[in-house]
Amino acid sequence: MIHLAYILNPLHDIKKEDEIDLKGSRNVLRISNKTSSVKKFIQFSSVSAYGARKNNPLWIPEDQILAPGSYRYALNKKKIENDCNNFTRRNDLKIIILRVCIVFRPSCSKKKGAVTKILKSPFLIKKIKTTKFQLIHENDFNALMDLIVKDETIEGTFNMSPDTFTSVVELFPKKYYLPIPIFLIKMVIDALWSLRIVNINSSGLEFCINDIIVDPSKLIDRYEYKFQYTTLEGFKDSVSQWSDSH
Repeated sequence: MIHLAYILNPLHDIKKEDEIDLKGSRNVLRISNKTSSVKKFIQFSSVSAYGARKNNPLWIPEDQILAPGSYRYALNKKKIENDCNNFTRRNDLKIIILRVCIVFRPSCSKKKGAVTKILKSPFLIKKIKTTKFQLIHENDFNALMDLIVKDETIEGTFNMSPDTFTSVVELFPKKYYLPIPIFLIKMVIDALWSLRIVNINSSGLEFCINDIIVDPSKLIDRYEYKFQYTTLEGFKDSVSQWSDSH
């Protein structure tokens, strides 16, 4: 059982969001435990569960305490992880938690998508200029998933990301970076959120500012895996194919 259901952008109806993310995950976990043919439960978590803190170390290990703050997507990922870790299950049911970074692929291209808008925009916010992050190319993601699914003994928690990272300015060196105060951006976003004009709020803004670079060595060492793409190469490969397809 590979559990991927979640709400990325927050809902104004918190109860409904919790029913989907939390109650839904508990239902799938419980049913998997009752189904004897299911031997492995793979829960997709997120590197965002670590929290976007200013003092985050470089190469965060799996045993770092999760502190997602008020960002509901990350907070719910932490809660679901706790449910998985505290769940009383059959002896032959293995639970695997994968804390995944952003998966990037040529098929990400959407005319109204966030990445497409960033690519077309002549400017970005100066505060995010040096923000570091990781992207895993879909080819590496698929290859690792194939190994995990076929691995009969794997269980526990693993960071799933490349062993490289990049920065916003490295991806977009020619953008003009505007020195707009973050508090002003938060005010605007929250006002638009309250008016139901946008489907995001400012709780996730810190994740655009502070670095979350995770250490994937636990997963890499298990399979002696060599990544096909670095973070930067994966981004360039995807974007170049977008251009070819349009």
